[in-house]
Amino acid sequence: MNSFETDTQISTFPSLQHLNSVLQLLPTSALIIDLKGNIHAINQQAIQFFRGTSQAVWFENATIGSLVLDLQRSLDLIEEISLKKEFTEKKILFRKFDKSVACVNLFARSFNVEPCYILIQFTDISQKTKVLLSELVRTLRQEVIALKPYLNKPGKELLEKILNKNTLEESWHDRSNLESQIEVIRKNRIASIIQLFPQLTNAEITLCGFLSLKMTIDEIACITGKTSNSLHVSFHRLLKKTSFSTGKELLRKLESMG
Repeated sequence: MNSFETDTQISTFPSLQHLNSVLQLLPTSALIIDLKGNIHAINQQAIQFFRGTSQAVWFENATIGSLVLDLQRSLDLIEEISLKKEFTEKKILFRKFDKSVACVNLFARSFNVEPCYILIQFTDISQKTKVLLSELVRTLRQEVIALKPYLNKPGKELLEKILNKNTLEESWHDRSNLESQIEVIRKNRIASIIQLFPQLTNAEITLCGFLSLKMTIDEIACITGKTSNSLHVSFHRLLKKTSFSTGKELLRKLESMG
């Protein structure tokens, strides 16, 4: 690991020396920040996550706000964690160093002995996970099909039901729907969009929320599990419901929202 990741920023905080050692043992991506969002320690899993396909690592001057798509959401998160004094669970959007966007399940809380510091752990729930699950489903189906010649008639009928049900894929589809819910976008942002476009459906409001964060259609597709083509269709459909004559005008308005 780089010197920053083990020594530089935590050297002036003796109580964090031990916490940093523990951080490296956690199986999930994790980091420690202060109440201003400055990153003081980060484990190898988080470094690899944020690096993505990039070779850059510049955590020395990074803050949690520079990694979260919505700066105000990161500030709200820190305030909520510091006030609650208990575990907080959120879905949140991170942008990696390679500019890709990931949706994560985030668990965080402040330390009892060091209330000025917050421990954040998170797990990726983005398209990468979907690809791995799809590959697992494909492999399992091949293994199950290989059993068919050895089964009697009732067994073959049961096998057909299992193959047609696609339980794992249905489970992922349900999960993708959950990920695309409004909860990953700040409530005030959603409220502003609803006030501006009360005629839009919940799905269209959610799409506007993602677009207001300057996300591309392809990035939104990766987060929601929808196809880029279907999102383009949805965008043109919602454009017709607004007073804007072009998509660029609508995007400028959405991106201007705080």
